[in-house]
Amino acid sequence: MIKLKNIYKSFKSNNDTIDVLNDISFDINEGEICIIYGNSGVGKSTLLSIVGTLESPSAGDVFIDDELIDFNKDLSYVRSHKLGFVFQNNFLLPEFSVLENLIVPQLISGKSFSESKKYGLEMLSILRLEAIKDRFYNQISGGEKQRVSLIRSLVNDPLLVIADEPTANLDEKNCKQILDLIVKLNKEMNKSFLIATHDERFKKISNCTYNLFDGDLIKNV
Repeated sequence: MIKLKNIYKSFKSNNDTIDVLNDISFDINEGEICIIYGNSGVGKSTLLSIVGTLESPSAGDVFIDDELIDFNKDLSYVRSHKLGFVFQNNFLLPEFSVLENLIVPQLISGKSFSESKKYGLEMLSILRLEAIKDRFYNQISGGEKQRVSLIRSLVNDPLLVIADEPTANLDEKNCKQILDLIVKLNKEMNKSFLIATHDERFKKISNCTYNLFDGDLIKNV
């Protein structure tokens, strides 16, 4: 489903070259939850950005849905239809309600307003968040924001959800709710996840875990 093959990434800093990712190859199969661990600054977010087509590799190939990604082309369709994103700071639109935050990305992808609203309401109901559908950004908790962000990542039925530190800055209760939600989406909707985190609790729900260290991705067995 998703394949990375011999990925390298380096950056120029003055006259120096900084190597961040070194010959990284791995697959993510349908229905898998893959976790990437590593210290801050080792390149986890860079790796996720490459998988998400937000950043191009210095060398190597990325395949999404068995199609080789050409980073020189417009990849907005791939990002909006085949990938979902959950960021640490959630990026919900503060001027819109929770439901409207679920409607907007669907409208951008070409769905009708009625279809978008219906799907948004269905998702909120399934995940028992319908009570907050009319609330705005400053009226919901940090945990609720992340759960809404997770739901939003699914509105266009992506192949893979990419999550960067989804439980960062959340308390114990909200962390558990995020983990439970990921498990629910994985088991009931067969959604695949690639998650970069420091949170050791993700090991309990994962199919595969990796450690990113000194540019190398090491699979835990």
